[in-house]
Amino acid sequence: MAAILLCAIMALQDDAAVDAALQDFGKAWLKDKTPVGRVALIAELAKTPHEKVVSKLGSLVTSEDKQVRLAAAAGLGTMTATPELKKSAAKSLTSALSSGANLSDVEVRIGILTALGNLGEESGEKKVREHFEDKNLKIAVAAVNAAAAMKTKGMVEPLIAVLRECEAEIKKSAQAPPQTGQKLGQIDPNTKKAPAGSGKDPAADKLARANALFLPAQRGLAALSGQPFRTTDEFEKWWAANKATYAPPN
Repeated sequence: MAAILLCAIMALQDDAAVDAALQDFGKAWLKDKTPVGRVALIAELAKTPHEKVVSKLGSLVTSEDKQVRLAAAAGLGTMTATPELKKSAAKSLTSALSSGANLSDVEVRIGILTALGNLGEESGEKKVREHFEDKNLKIAVAAVNAAAAMKTKGMVEPLIAVLRECEAEIKKSAQAPPQTGQKLGQIDPNTKKAPAGSGKDPAADKLARANALFLPAQRGLAALSGQPFRTTDEFEKWWAANKATYAPPN
């Protein structure tokens, strides 16, 4: 009984400290309206891991100010103190990926994906995987890097699938005859396709994606497996032998 009472008192003390931190943050926020100052305030607030702080950062990750959004995302990525806190932070981050100005802001979306990687929360896996297919290669690369950084079992097979797709596309391109006698963007009268790199050929886009994602996927799998493998076949054989007992690296 005494132990329960002590825990309750400590919880109230923690809440009081968090409330004080949020009040101080609010006062300083009204005084300092510069992006640099507000970014610093967010970083300081994020040092207090609590559901109330996650809620506050979640509201800021959709702010009109880009630097504030980036800082809030980074702050949410540090909320790893408890499983509950991680889930709350992941929920705020995944929601923010398609909210307001973030939807068309590549840098902020990359920042959010990076934060999800740092958070390592399984509930964020689906949203990260969805961005493997993003048309913007920078975002797709960030998603693959985040998948590896999450260090979760659920990301091994998706990364193997990415690597397999990249290998197939690169191999197919190596076997294709070179295009000659045409300028960048000009349609080849024989294939009816624009040359690689013109942005008008779906095949060229697939190859560009494969080249961009190949190394991030390969390095991510090497980190998750702890093995110096390079090919999909090697990773698949390793996974088949170790899937049942696999534990992600710390």
